[in-house]
Amino acid sequence: MNSATQVLDLSDRENVENYNQIINVKLEQFPVLFRRSICIHSSLQFVDLLMQNLMFSHGFTSTPVIPNQNNDVTDAPKTMIPFYKIRKEFREIFRSRHRNTLSEIAMFVGPCPVRSTYSYRVPIFVCEAEDSTHESCGDTCGELSDVERRKINRDLFMHSLKDQNDKKMSNKNHRLFVFLKGSEDMVNEEIEEEDPPFDCKSCHEYSFIHEKCNCEGVRAVRTDGKWLRMLPFIVHSKQ
Repeated sequence: MNSATQVLDLSDRENVENYNQIINVKLEQFPVLFRRSICIHSSLQFVDLLMQNLMFSHGFTSTPVIPNQNNDVTDAPKTMIPFYKIRKEFREIFRSRHRNTLSEIAMFVGPCPVRSTYSYRVPIFVCEAEDSTHESCGDTCGELSDVERRKINRDLFMHSLKDQNDKKMSNKNHRLFVFLKGSEDMVNEEIEEEDPPFDCKSCHEYSFIHEKCNCEGVRAVRTDGKWLRMLPFIVHSKQ
């Protein structure tokens, strides 16, 4: 069954509904369901896969993105240099103490951050079970397998095809901007405080829906924290 058509369990549906009321915007939801807990490592992988999908579906690259595992920017196309910088910042945030304050990732496509045409939001729910630590995840956690990555890529691709049938996704004047909600301690040379433009006409939410997590009870939606913007932004490739 396609992940976009599966039914959310009651606790997760309530979480998402409460979240939508908090942000006061109508979202087109794209749940990615797993029958196991999703750890910080696989959440990072999902955000990375989504960014790659958006780059292709919005025409930033003419072919699907196949990133260099070493994030080597030597002789990389202009489009890929900021992509690798953003990936590096994500890894440092997700795999550090900052992961405990990270609550959402948002990506915007448009001519500038304050005038975006498309927005994509990814709530981040990190397992907080006692056996889930910075060094080791719980028994039900784990990085995405090759099968899971292929399934996510396939579902994201099919979902983007639906959008492309409804509207023109590619515009050479558009840029891809990345925001995250977390701690002001994340601010550095590549990240600054800035509120995201959540008044886009087209808004999508891509979220992991966890099952069989070691956590007890319903995961709480975080509403605190500050919105930050990554200064590197992605431009269209000239190739």
